[in-house]
Amino acid sequence: MSKSKGLEVSRPWVYDLASRPVGGALHLAGGLEVTGASNIRDVEKAMALFSNHDYFFDPIVNGKAFQIVHPERRLHSPAKIELWDNPLMAAFLNSVGAFKVLRGTAVTAQPKVQAHFMHLLENDADTQIFPTTTRQNHDKRDIPLRKLHSSTALLFVKYGGVIVPTGVIAELFPQVHFAEPIDIPREGFDINNRDEVADVHKRVLKPLFRNEIQPRMQDAIDVAARRRQLRMKYTMPTNLLQRLILNKAIADEFRAGHPMLTS
Repeated sequence: MSKSKGLEVSRPWVYDLASRPVGGALHLAGGLEVTGASNIRDVEKAMALFSNHDYFFDPIVNGKAFQIVHPERRLHSPAKIELWDNPLMAAFLNSVGAFKVLRGTAVTAQPKVQAHFMHLLENDADTQIFPTTTRQNHDKRDIPLRKLHSSTALLFVKYGGVIVPTGVIAELFPQVHFAEPIDIPREGFDINNRDEVADVHKRVLKPLFRNEIQPRMQDAIDVAARRRQLRMKYTMPTNLLQRLILNKAIADEFRAGHPMLTS
């Protein structure tokens, strides 16, 4: 599928170069499996992955999964502002399309972040967003509406766009599932007008989260978790690293399902 005519990362060659060792590392960890690829393969519009965030490597794994489905497209990703304290890291992050965010703070309360994100949306850039804003315990699969920050979605309602609820498990045997996308039509309103924002939040955003984004994100996480569990149970480890990382409980379950491994 042809790439959406959107804003490109500043140095695509750095993005592509960095993705190669990522692919190698994921292979050592059991290989990245992507399910739900058919849900986004034919989407030509710019997309925003709305993903859970359980582990530090979630953005990297999501980016690689997206690249597997759309090799010619690249994701702009949020990163905590502290990472820019290191000049080398800052140069790298700027090269690969990362943008600064304050964790735990709504986008609409961060004027510079809001302006940059609006720029991305206006220029049809592919992005990934973590609506829970900070890493969660992945064992707690329930995502209450109150834990999903709606400020980012509010910008999607203003400018229109395609949201892809995404589930990622960035552990041994990494797994990503792309749920069915949600195409949000543009809704003209003044984002600085409290009355208009309150009206859109009540009339559009709240039902959208409750009826579509929230359940699809939950389903995506559950699908990814179940698929990963099956792989852990029935996939033969291919290298020493995988054998070392598998904990005793998983190893025992693995041997029970594969008598050939029992000494």
